[in-house]
Amino acid sequence: MPDTHLSLFDRIQDGLDSDGWTRLVELYQPLLLKWLREWGLPEQDADDLMQEVFTTLAQELPQFQHSGRTGAFRAWLRKVLLNRLRAHHRREKKEALVPGGTPFGVLIQGLEDPDSVMSSRWDREHDVFIAASLLKSAESRFQPKTWRIFQLLVFEDQSPDYVASTLETSLNSVFIARSRVLSFLRQQAHGVIA
Repeated sequence: MPDTHLSLFDRIQDGLDSDGWTRLVELYQPLLLKWLREWGLPEQDADDLMQEVFTTLAQELPQFQHSGRTGAFRAWLRKVLLNRLRAHHRREKKEALVPGGTPFGVLIQGLEDPDSVMSSRWDREHDVFIAASLLKSAESRFQPKTWRIFQLLVFEDQSPDYVASTLETSLNSVFIARSRVLSFLRQQAHGVIA
């Protein structure tokens, strides 16, 4: 488990974590590909656009200033994706349709408007996808008993006394396990979801 308190973006920006970039790609590549493919882009175009997004992130992330507002990175990532989609749309020089018959330009306009249904969907799906990825990553970083304590307390809403009794461990161990997992999740989510 990383012992630094810095967010993923801080570590990438400061060059303190050579694995930071890999982690960013692991988190966001599946989400970006999912969206690009849902929008009807051919697989090759989706892959190319995703690479363009990551190239832009690599160039611009060192200057990214998180405002501290919830969703700041998510909104910035959406803008980066929009700019890459616009460039793709101009290169194609034709009015492509996304599944359902919606013109590609309408999709772009929907993502541009932070109050649109499309933007709300982007925000919601982003947070759910990233949270699920972070939970999956956390599970692999802890001993099975620690993770089971966390599951019982957080996902199954069991009392600490019940968890300690069921898993034949001390109440103090239950609180320590929950604290360790939550601390790890907060550190990993800092700046990504918030």
